[in-house]
Amino acid sequence: MSERDDKTGVWIWGALLLVAGCYGGTDAPLQGGDTSGGDPMEDPDNDSGGPDWPGQGGEPTDPPLVGNEGVFDCPTIEPPPYTVGTVASLSSPFQRSCASCHGPVGKGRDRYPAINGTLSLGEWKDIVRQGRGAMPAFETSFISDAELEADYEELIALANENIDPLPATGEWGWTEQEVEQAYERGLAVWRQPDEHGVACANCHTPDAIDLAVLGYPDDAILRRAALHVPPQDAAAVVDLVHAQRRRFDIIRPCSPEYRPLQPGGEVLPGDTPQEQDAAFGQQLRDMGVAIETEIIRDVDDARQAWDQVRQLDLRTLKIGIPLPRWTEDGFNGDVHHDVNDYMPPLGSPPYDPDGWYALVDAYIDDPTDERFFAMLEQLDEESNTDQFEAQFGDDAPNCKYKTAAGYLVTLNRNKRRSQQVVQHLFRRSLLADEQWPEVGGVPLRRYAEQYGEPLNPFFKLGGNHIEPICYPSTDPGKVANERIIASFPEDFRQEVPAEDLQTLELRKLPKQLVHPWMTLGQVYDPALLMREDAAANKLHYWHFLSFVHDGYHDPFFTLHRLATQGHYFTELRGTDEHPGEVSHYGRFATHPLLDAGRHFLSEFSRAFLSGDDPRAIATHRIKLNVMRTALLLMRERLSQGEAVREPDNMPLGHFRTYLDKLEGELGKEHGPRIAETLGGETALYVDDTRALIGEVEALVAAAPVIE
Repeated sequence: MSERDDKTGVWIWGALLLVAGCYGGTDAPLQGGDTSGGDPMEDPDNDSGGPDWPGQGGEPTDPPLVGNEGVFDCPTIEPPPYTVGTVASLSSPFQRSCASCHGPVGKGRDRYPAINGTLSLGEWKDIVRQGRGAMPAFETSFISDAELEADYEELIALANENIDPLPATGEWGWTEQEVEQAYERGLAVWRQPDEHGVACANCHTPDAIDLAVLGYPDDAILRRAALHVPPQDAAAVVDLVHAQRRRFDIIRPCSPEYRPLQPGGEVLPGDTPQEQDAAFGQQLRDMGVAIETEIIRDVDDARQAWDQVRQLDLRTLKIGIPLPRWTEDGFNGDVHHDVNDYMPPLGSPPYDPDGWYALVDAYIDDPTDERFFAMLEQLDEESNTDQFEAQFGDDAPNCKYKTAAGYLVTLNRNKRRSQQVVQHLFRRSLLADEQWPEVGGVPLRRYAEQYGEPLNPFFKLGGNHIEPICYPSTDPGKVANERIIASFPEDFRQEVPAEDLQTLELRKLPKQLVHPWMTLGQVYDPALLMREDAAANKLHYWHFLSFVHDGYHDPFFTLHRLATQGHYFTELRGTDEHPGEVSHYGRFATHPLLDAGRHFLSEFSRAFLSGDDPRAIATHRIKLNVMRTALLLMRERLSQGEAVREPDNMPLGHFRTYLDKLEGELGKEHGPRIAETLGGETALYVDDTRALIGEVEALVAAAPVIE
């Protein structure tokens, strides 16, 4: 991982580590530097004194001028160097592993301390053998006592010299044979189970493609991997990542700071949700979006506003809601304690490894959508989670999830699905040379019917956490929360915000998950074309309880979802793009504005921002315009005789309550500023909107009802 993505606190059995406990593989580092096509393992003991990994010590080779550079429209970085160049007088293990962190001659790098003469020989040996902090222990099988002592003396000798280290030639200097050997050997390590039966591939992508796409440097990969695998295997994973960059022609990987699924590639500025929300409102004004800049007077204005919002692409429209990174690490401070990263918290080893990896290999060889869905469909069946029930099947109830295992397995399943969806989109983008927003979203709708399960694991992950971790009624208060927190393994707790643990507020955890993941679900499937029990109720709680960007984002997301659903209902039913009539609450029986669940339309109006704060004043326009857009279009459809479903399920009283509160604000000192925001049309926005509500309610009462 990147230096911002390293950690001392790791997930269960290292599952969130870059490499999750994958002991095994071959017993020597990959040899290299031979461009003759000979066996790169020919000199495993390095008796010749030459370099012992691909290309190290050779002449640097520049990458080709063409390749995948920013294919995801991401901020790119220079390709991370292949380990770090060092000097020939230091041992091969130091060159291969230690130098990546502590520098070519041990003078320290970035967060890593200097080690050339700062320790006694005894301290030096003890730390290397026992480890300290984020540094793992290194056994004699990797570096001998004699090598340790020789390196110690040599580093002291080099401390005051200006050394020009050997160049560190990476994957662009390897032969094709070396690339494939690095890939095959690294993939074998990637799949090798550890003592718990968990392999790297059981937590991560099938072939480390994500680590190739995102420019994590070798030092972080080595350090994190070596916490759970022998150093030679950690080195093999480094080789695998670099081999993948060569195989996919990734000449400039994305910055590790990049949020792969963040619309527009970056979060709108702001240190708080309120500031980010204000930035979103400003963006809508700058773009001339009608619901923020115009006055919605009549049905023609409403149609234009409806169509304009629907045509805005959530994949590229920047938002102020920070979506999950690929990974976060507490190693870099409390701000990076974040359970929202994409890595699943548990390793899921397959029941039938041979059958599973045959399916995975078929997909890697030909990553079609069909083969991806075959792999995804088999993922749950092939994931053995029984062991976690035995490990964490405690008796600390927390409402929906009766044990820590139940909570973790549910979280894990949808993170794993989400991760696989993203790596598939990565792969398609690389192979098809498509820009990231063009690759297609979730759930790849033409498979929605055949797959059967909800195809939006992002939304499902958020929805599964709607219900909070709560106190058992028989054991209220602090003691119960202590028991709940204690029921989760130590490594999991290290990913929870430190402040929450200190205040015993693990109940905040679900809310921290709901908002970003449900937002992500709508970004990649704007109409939420999925079937899932109680999905509508999850939308209700999302907007009512968890949608913290409640000024501009909330009404915009509501209207965008309804407009997209309306487009599918009127234009695309029965086509390849929309083979069924599925929706987030079942099947559309009539237009989404009139169907069951339409009451969520009014949820955003509950978040009435009062007072003279500029944001509170400014947000009235977008909320009132969204109300009027929906009401005018509902009136039009109902007047034409369209049917409704569940006519009582439309609490437009929330709109009335909003208007009542607005009238109160208009009578205060800052009332003229609100009126100015509304273009001086307070009578239209208050009186006419109130009349519209009454008309719509009367039409609903008289409309035919679909059973």
